[in-house]
Amino acid sequence: MNKTRFSVISRSGLGLLLLWLSVAILLALLSHWIFSLPVVLLLFMTAYLYRDLPRTLPAKPLAILSPLDGKIISCEPADDPYVDRHAICLQTQTHALGPFVLRAPMEGKIVKQWFSPAGKDMDGKRTSAVMAMWIRSDEDDDVVVVISPLYRWTRIVCWSQAGERVGQGRRCGFIPLGAKIEVFLPDNARIKVDAGQSVTAGDNILAELVHK
Repeated sequence: MNKTRFSVISRSGLGLLLLWLSVAILLALLSHWIFSLPVVLLLFMTAYLYRDLPRTLPAKPLAILSPLDGKIISCEPADDPYVDRHAICLQTQTHALGPFVLRAPMEGKIVKQWFSPAGKDMDGKRTSAVMAMWIRSDEDDDVVVVISPLYRWTRIVCWSQAGERVGQGRRCGFIPLGAKIEVFLPDNARIKVDAGQSVTAGDNILAELVHK
């Protein structure tokens, strides 16, 4: 087992935390300390939503790890529209209160990323932003992670770009207030989870790749 670097707060939330802390201190200094209490409450709420807990990575190079904390919605054969192949699609929805740190499901190189900003569909209905990330391992296994935020105004944060390498279970982004996640796997992958099961990012194995 390997432990990830210890962290308490995601770097995506540090700026907001510093803002609330500065406002709370100013209110306490310029008026009565009681006026800073609502801001202190916001400070603690923000710290909770942006928490980044250390995880113990399983020592299994062929394992596909959960990219986000959540619950498995479904697991079924599907056509991967990004890599144009038959695949297995695992759908997960995050917990309402996080954590919302995005982790790489396996080690490899980001071959390509797609980003569709929020807009409207053909019927005029508003759509959320969507990000997809295609990762290829050194053994040429392809995994695609598709992120659809639960709220249209959510900003997807991704710290890793196309052409860069990511480590198995390593932090690579942040999805405020959660998302629906689709993980497209090779169609011969051994699935290790069931619908309805809760999973944690970097800890739980979704599937194992098969090499002959």
